[in-house]
Amino acid sequence: MKQRVSIAPHLTRIAAMPVGELAIVVGIFSVLATASMHWVVRNITAALPSDLGDPLLNTWILAWDADRFRHGLDGFWDAPMFFPYPSALAYSEHLLGVAIFTAPLQWLTGNPILVYNVAYLGSFVLAGTGMYLLTKSITGSRLAGVVGGMAFAFLPYRADQAPHLQVLLYGWMPISLWGLHRYFESGQRKMLVVFAFAFVLQGFSNGYFFYFFTAVVVIVASVELIYRVRQRPMMLVDLTCTALLMGAMVAPIAIAYMDVRADMSLVRSRSEMVMFSANATSYLHASQDLALWGENIETL
Repeated sequence: MKQRVSIAPHLTRIAAMPVGELAIVVGIFSVLATASMHWVVRNITAALPSDLGDPLLNTWILAWDADRFRHGLDGFWDAPMFFPYPSALAYSEHLLGVAIFTAPLQWLTGNPILVYNVAYLGSFVLAGTGMYLLTKSITGSRLAGVVGGMAFAFLPYRADQAPHLQVLLYGWMPISLWGLHRYFESGQRKMLVVFAFAFVLQGFSNGYFFYFFTAVVVIVASVELIYRVRQRPMMLVDLTCTALLMGAMVAPIAIAYMDVRADMSLVRSRSEMVMFSANATSYLHASQDLALWGENIETL
């Protein structure tokens, strides 16, 4: 009779992430972000990257969030704009998933431009580190993790989205998938906590990503459950409880936005949705801001 060998311990060791290694990875992507965005670093306290549209708005929102944190979030939604309409902050992204990390810097320096630029640079570090965690967990290769992190953190799409901090902060997605992957491979419920909090932080950084990323998570979880017949009942219970936890965390935010949408009848027309949507040729375009590809790929 053949001896059965479990691969779970080996997978757990592959997925493990020593603190020292994580610090090195964060350091690598911090250096890469600083080098590639050197013009941001040179003017980090006095100038905003890209333009003075959305970056200026998001700078103000981060400062507002930091101020409301000091008052227990009292009057959080009633930001001082669009008077006399209530809940004006819900007309845009609330950015709580960003401000929870940047608020101490705002309190310490009182410089909202510095805070925005740190968040901007941090978006590269978050994306690179997050993809490193996921890629190394799946492949067991540190080199693959670094290459995957670089590709994910510095992909060309970011050039077009440079004014939109909330779009650049997509690095919680791979961290969330890393937690989900480790849960399915090891059965450790603590990794579901990592998955849940990274998922919520992603949505609290960009509301649209709640919708986009949920579809990805459902597909990944469904495929994993298909191949885990024996563990399926227990895992379904775990995943259901996790979904309820995430729903409870998201509900107050979602209710605020739904109330404003209902009160103001905010609905996109079909023509607007078509105009702002990508089509097949969109994936062949390159931003004119890209040094290498911008002038070499003809817009179709």
